[in-house]
Amino acid sequence: MYRNFSLKLLLVSVVIFAFDLMAYAASDGNVLEADPQVGTQAKGTYMKAVLLDSLTKEPIEFATMSGKYIGEQTATRYALSDHNGVVVVPNMRVGRATVTIEFMGYKTESFTFDIKKGANDLGQIYLQEDINQLESIVVTGVANPMVVKKDTLEYNTAAVKVNDSDMLEELLKKLPGIEIDSEGKITANGKEINKIMIEGKTFFLDDPQLATKNLPAKIVDKVRVVERKSEQAQFTGIDDGEEETVIDLGIKKGMMNGWFGNLMGGYGTEERYQAAGMLGRFTKTSQVSVIGNANNTNNRGFMDMAGSMMGGMRGGRGMGGGRGMFTGNGITESWMGGVNAATELFDGKLELTGNYMYSGSDKNVQEKKIKETMLSDNNIMYNYETGYELSRSDGHRIGGEIEYKISDKTSLLFRPSFNFTGGDYESFNDFVTLNNTDSTNRGLSKEWGENNAQQANGMFLLRQRLGKPGRTMSVRLDYGYSNNELDGGNYSTTNYYENNTVDSISVVDQRFFQKDKSYNLGGRISYTEPLGKNFFVEGAYRYNFKETNSDKNTYNQGATGAYDMLDTLYSSHYENTFITQRAELNFMKQEQKYNLTVGVGVEPATTKSYGRGRDTSYTVTNIAPAARFDYRISDQKFLRVRYRGRTSQPSINQLLPIPDNTNPLRVTMGNMNLNPEFTHSLNFEYRTGNREKFSWFGTFIDASYTTNKIVSKSWYDDNGVQYTQPYNDGTGVYSLSGRAMYNSKIAKSNFSISSMTFVRFGNGITYVADKGDYVKNITETLSLSEHLTFSYRNDFIEVRAGGRVNYQNAWYSVQSIDKVATWTNEITGSVNATIPGGVNIVTDIAHKFYIGYGDGYGDNSTVWNAEISKQLFKNQITLKAKIYDILKDAKNVYRTTTENYIQDTENNTLGQYIMFSLVWRFGKFTGGGPGMGGMRGPGMGPRR
Repeated sequence: MYRNFSLKLLLVSVVIFAFDLMAYAASDGNVLEADPQVGTQAKGTYMKAVLLDSLTKEPIEFATMSGKYIGEQTATRYALSDHNGVVVVPNMRVGRATVTIEFMGYKTESFTFDIKKGANDLGQIYLQEDINQLESIVVTGVANPMVVKKDTLEYNTAAVKVNDSDMLEELLKKLPGIEIDSEGKITANGKEINKIMIEGKTFFLDDPQLATKNLPAKIVDKVRVVERKSEQAQFTGIDDGEEETVIDLGIKKGMMNGWFGNLMGGYGTEERYQAAGMLGRFTKTSQVSVIGNANNTNNRGFMDMAGSMMGGMRGGRGMGGGRGMFTGNGITESWMGGVNAATELFDGKLELTGNYMYSGSDKNVQEKKIKETMLSDNNIMYNYETGYELSRSDGHRIGGEIEYKISDKTSLLFRPSFNFTGGDYESFNDFVTLNNTDSTNRGLSKEWGENNAQQANGMFLLRQRLGKPGRTMSVRLDYGYSNNELDGGNYSTTNYYENNTVDSISVVDQRFFQKDKSYNLGGRISYTEPLGKNFFVEGAYRYNFKETNSDKNTYNQGATGAYDMLDTLYSSHYENTFITQRAELNFMKQEQKYNLTVGVGVEPATTKSYGRGRDTSYTVTNIAPAARFDYRISDQKFLRVRYRGRTSQPSINQLLPIPDNTNPLRVTMGNMNLNPEFTHSLNFEYRTGNREKFSWFGTFIDASYTTNKIVSKSWYDDNGVQYTQPYNDGTGVYSLSGRAMYNSKIAKSNFSISSMTFVRFGNGITYVADKGDYVKNITETLSLSEHLTFSYRNDFIEVRAGGRVNYQNAWYSVQSIDKVATWTNEITGSVNATIPGGVNIVTDIAHKFYIGYGDGYGDNSTVWNAEISKQLFKNQITLKAKIYDILKDAKNVYRTTTENYIQDTENNTLGQYIMFSLVWRFGKFTGGGPGMGGMRGPGMGPRR
């Protein structure tokens, strides 16, 4: 029944999406075209005006101008101003109308005007700022949620409803194309976000979760997803293709030039608690923020750098083995506090940014999983595991940025960062292995350890213009240092079976100490020269040097009971030096409508390794062509094509020739003879928007082909123990993926639709030996997903309903039996309503059902949450009660598909609890009427 439902839901989603595309294509041709006199033109009878700021005389973008005829109850004709402040309201008729112009932070202009046939030019209209309006205005339900610019996709936060206690994460989750996973990782249009900025200034450097988990949603006016150019390209004006995708937040004007903040505290059943606070001051030239967060509700307010640095030394030598850290979410208690500051001095010539943070977490993961490993035709290895992991980590993080604009021609940039982390962990695992139906082994394992790590990284950039426009030189230096120490032990006992009878028993009882150090130093020098007629040439050279040293000493228990017997098999000293160079020549053509770059690079890479008493050294050279094409079709249409070749070095874990037996069933070891990979990447992106239809469409296609791919070679002994080592495969590995997103108001009503479709097809390679020669296994994987959401929004209520379908399948060349495809399906709904008296009610429900999972992993689940809140004391205080998982049915189940195995995993969850909390908003944060979804934003329709 569920399988048929999934198929139907997927087909319905595809049909709706296709219909949306056709509708969009049909409406897209109606966008107003440019007019040299007023900026836009229209046929028939229409109004036009130019909207300007009364003080600065600058144009105002996204303001609303509407026309309501005498006797009409509501205005049904309105339009938004463009980046020149030009607004055209089409489809008017002859008669007397009330013209209203609205924009957040400005006084509303309203007057009557006699509409005549043809063009009705209202001339320049100056809007006056109204700070008091920011304190009391409410949001109407009609807003243009997204606007396409050249390298920016801008979201209008007034198009969604948020509550007083919501953080930025809750706002981002409601924006089309932006997704946040259970670990807090943000992707926008399929691209990972590693940096969040506030009004162009970086917030806590490279930890976006510090913003998403700690900034109140209601201070945000705009969310801009920006393809940010490199510092060099920003200075020279010449695109070097080194852009990164960031989120830049626009702050509401009422929050500028004054202190504001909020404090939140809550306590609930099951001893759950949460506390958070933020104090901030933002101006055009400076920013100061102090944040704090503590809870045991899985709401970690930062990236777990301490945990990730500790996990980098545990297990997983090579590929496909080593249990390492548990993968599930579990239950986390976390705490953090930090300060971030940025300022401009000497009329903006000197910009200083600095931040400090202390953070820590306690994590408890309970996990069970079933794993199917493909050996050969009709031969499958089954692993059943249950276990837990307890881990604790904390650390200090310091970062800064200094940019000094010495003159219009010279600029210096320095960006250092430091991390000091530590932690400890303990894990236990109970396992059983079956070869088809016969028991192969059964046992348990335990691992524990303490970790300390230090990191220092930095970047220095000198940029210089050399007189002639377009003639520039830049020099960049990068450095890094890391030191990681792990002191721990592992114990395991394994029973090996023959004909379902215990044949032998193996016991491992060891203590170990491991110390990894690495140093890296790199530099790039670039020179650009104009060739005339907007042609430029760039010559560049890059050099990177990285040295890694790893020492591991493993000891067995001696006759005295002390762990003083060195185990040479699991101990080693290892050194690796990796040197890469790139000499490149690029030709660029830059026009108002498009940029084109074509270039080629030569990349020699040298690897030198020492370990196990032997040296290895080799050099490979790759030709790395590159091409970039950006085409601005119009203000609302943008096309981008990218091609690039890139070398990737093996990791230290893949190189280190020391067996890792922390998981007695999967022993892994690195390979000193690994060569770097080389990947060809092709990316296509098209974005378009329609201001008049309040719609947006984007499509993104990514293709890659990797040569010299690092894959895994695995073999099994008679006891079913897997041994794995990485290996360079001579054949290529490919991946092709596509994303399509569509968002639109439905006929300019309060209803809207959002659709996101994703497809990926690729292959992977492994080598498996099962009591014989190696067999090459080629795995082809297919993933399809559709996420469809309908929403309704007015001043007092927001209703959202939707569904998500995810299909996964894999085909293994060593298996003639088709594996069962999996479907992960979800139906969701939510209501956010404000009723008289300043009472807000929110409820959301999500029903998940699974198809194709292993026994015990595919049970359906329904998670229902509800909350009620009340604003007091002129909206400065909010009291809230929320119940999580009303039906006590939450589950955390997922499937992992790799080149040679399929694994289903289930983790523990928080379960049901009730939280009572209080939020205090102070300073510039006070005010705002009940039911605000954020203060009145740009692009709003007329008041009803």
